[in-house]
Amino acid sequence: MSIIYKLVLPAVCILFIISAESFAQYNFDTLEVNVVGPGVIHYKINETTQPWEINFLEVDLKNPFIKLETKKAFDRFAGGREKTTSMASRSDSPGHWVVGAVNGDFFNLADGGINHIQIADGEVIIKERANYPAIGFNNFNQVILGTVTSASELIIDEMSFSITGINTARGDNALISYNSFFGTNTGTNNSGSEILLSPVDVWTTNDTVYAVVDSIAVSDGSMNLQKGKMVLSASGNFEQALEGNISKGDTVKILVNITPSIPRLDQMIGGHPRMIINGVVDMNPDDALVFNRHPRTAVGINQDTSKLYIIVVDGRQVTSAGMTLFELADYMLSIGCYNAMNLDGGGSSTMVVRGEIENSPSDGIERDVANALMVISTAPAGSVSQLKISPSLVKIFIGNILQFTVEGFDDYFNPVVLSPSLIKYSLSKPSLGLIGSNGLFTASTKSDTGYVIVEYDNKIKDSVLVIVKGVDRIDILPDQAVTDNSQIINFSAKVYDTENVEQNVSTINIQWSVSDTAVGKIDAAGQFQGKAEGSTYVKGVYMGKSDSSQVFVQIGEGTMILDSFESLDSWNLTGLNIDTTGSAISFSTEKSTEGSGSLQLDYVFKYQSGSFNWAYLNCDLQIFGIPDSILVDVFSDGALHRIFFDFKDAAGAVPRVNTNKIANNAGVFETIKGKLPSTASQIVYPLTLSRIAIALGSTSVNDQEYTGTIYLDNLRLKYKNEPSAVDEEEIIPSQFKLYQNYPNPFNPATVIRYSLPEPGYTTLKIYDLLGNEISTLVNEEKSAGVYETVFDASTGELSSGIYFYTLRSGQFSQTNKLVLIK
Repeated sequence: MSIIYKLVLPAVCILFIISAESFAQYNFDTLEVNVVGPGVIHYKINETTQPWEINFLEVDLKNPFIKLETKKAFDRFAGGREKTTSMASRSDSPGHWVVGAVNGDFFNLADGGINHIQIADGEVIIKERANYPAIGFNNFNQVILGTVTSASELIIDEMSFSITGINTARGDNALISYNSFFGTNTGTNNSGSEILLSPVDVWTTNDTVYAVVDSIAVSDGSMNLQKGKMVLSASGNFEQALEGNISKGDTVKILVNITPSIPRLDQMIGGHPRMIINGVVDMNPDDALVFNRHPRTAVGINQDTSKLYIIVVDGRQVTSAGMTLFELADYMLSIGCYNAMNLDGGGSSTMVVRGEIENSPSDGIERDVANALMVISTAPAGSVSQLKISPSLVKIFIGNILQFTVEGFDDYFNPVVLSPSLIKYSLSKPSLGLIGSNGLFTASTKSDTGYVIVEYDNKIKDSVLVIVKGVDRIDILPDQAVTDNSQIINFSAKVYDTENVEQNVSTINIQWSVSDTAVGKIDAAGQFQGKAEGSTYVKGVYMGKSDSSQVFVQIGEGTMILDSFESLDSWNLTGLNIDTTGSAISFSTEKSTEGSGSLQLDYVFKYQSGSFNWAYLNCDLQIFGIPDSILVDVFSDGALHRIFFDFKDAAGAVPRVNTNKIANNAGVFETIKGKLPSTASQIVYPLTLSRIAIALGSTSVNDQEYTGTIYLDNLRLKYKNEPSAVDEEEIIPSQFKLYQNYPNPFNPATVIRYSLPEPGYTTLKIYDLLGNEISTLVNEEKSAGVYETVFDASTGELSSGIYFYTLRSGQFSQTNKLVLIK
């Protein structure tokens, strides 16, 4: 099976083919394809079932403007760690553009020292680690990927001396080479001699480098290290061999051989493990690094080494689970890799494209790392020839606002600064919405599809598809509720668009109503208050979609018996850390406060230090109305028992009600009381009592068995003695407020709501952008309350655009913006 994607950009046509035989069971979706440099394409890929989010760069190594470089954090072998974005930024300049960069090799967390070989601009920072892979490049974009070994030598005339180490501590009988990546000086003692060398041309490997002796320090150490120069530090036999054979001004040869490799190797970076060897996945399946899923960074090349692939897979997130290295290797095979190796992944995984992080690091922020692999463009800077508008694909909910931006690029995709005065935004059709000169887009109030178009200097254009999503449904919450004539129910609405995505819509923009105004009333903010016993439906409407919720108004007075315990049919006993065999409930005629008997609880438990012993009297008793409190009479055996009431509300919450005192009064009934929560505490009535939870008391002696008996009677609800009368006026708001008009944008009419906490002379007026008064909607004395009025723009000759509306009442003044679309 092959998946073919075709992308057409200004002056570019790309045909991208994925051979997906081994990955056919996955559904990869190409979200975005962008040419970001000469011969460099950035892909954003998504696979939703795993899920995986993948970014990769495809680099044409035959492009003459492209080269690969490695960068070391702070240009020091063990000088700390640095962000990939920072390394890219300090390497980026005109004619040396950092098109892309990823984190590199594994490293020491303490000092940023790297795990394996790195070569930067021909200078070896550290030698190889045995049997670990590396990838290297020269200035002709030849590439090598595999395990390597190195050997270095100094040649003076016909004499050859092996260089025994690079950027490492010098022993008693050694010849060590140092460069500025090691630090400010060699750090050696004065038991040896040191030679400062400057290359005649440039440093490189796999070729002879001629170098001039700048200075020689005999029996002296800790020579200063200079950028671009080498220090040879000799001790023991090496110092004796060099004595008399080398002088200041001499020209010597330095040869560093990396094998197997390519001529004049200038850049190399390590990793682990090698994943694909000559088209075959080859890794140790028992290696935890390989078979666990993690964020990943990897690099690969195709069979003829003409293409380089640099890839980052996100992980440890809901949106991307990460890959095993076997999964990553299979994916890299599918995009064309013939050889590939892993770089340091995990939380370090970072892909930077033209200065911006394109992946989602697992920490939520970019980590500091030790080194980076960078794609460099040497193309010259030119004038603007193409545009890129962002975001590149837009799905927006009706009435929402989105800021578009535009970037300019030359023929080689280098960034070009645009003059704001030459940028012009427009829409493919007026019904899509409005767009300002700064790219601020306001979606229409109706679903639609069209294009936002940007033009520069009346010559160059780009566009982006915009889909304005409408309303699919509205869900009113709570679905069902109970209240009385004193408690307010705050209704809310969930609005879902045509893609089933929940949108943020304020309750003030919902049109609220009740079916029976004699039972209750609701204000513009969705606050319902009961007036008389009965049931009614609360209805919410938004953009023609509606939903309803049934409300029961139940007004309780005085005291109501919930259960007299004359029968135990509604009750059963469970517990925690009690003997459920020896513990039981029964109906007792020996003691009672009302009726012929009570509930008798006999308990048995063994106390264990640190544990609580609970007896649960389970029931399912629905509560009428909105009680003030719940009460039960308890006859205790004198132990320190604590009583709790556990409820379930209509929304599934499970509030627990504490009581006013400990039930420890032996030999007499006493009333235990718990105050019920109000609707204002986000409890949705009706409540159901699910159990009476008793924390059994004892003297807390470890391993001692405790027994006893408790009696409960007369479970009842207490309501406010005198129910509140409902004021027939609207619910009085607590503050002045001018709400956003609804709908907005609008055509031709919109509703404006406002609240007044106190009476006063009130005006509501409409103005244009120049401050001219367009219409007066309110101009009179108003009492406290919540109001709404309609502004109808069809009666005048108003054009599409932005207008303002201002509310003034007493000392209060507020202005909001509204948008008319015709």
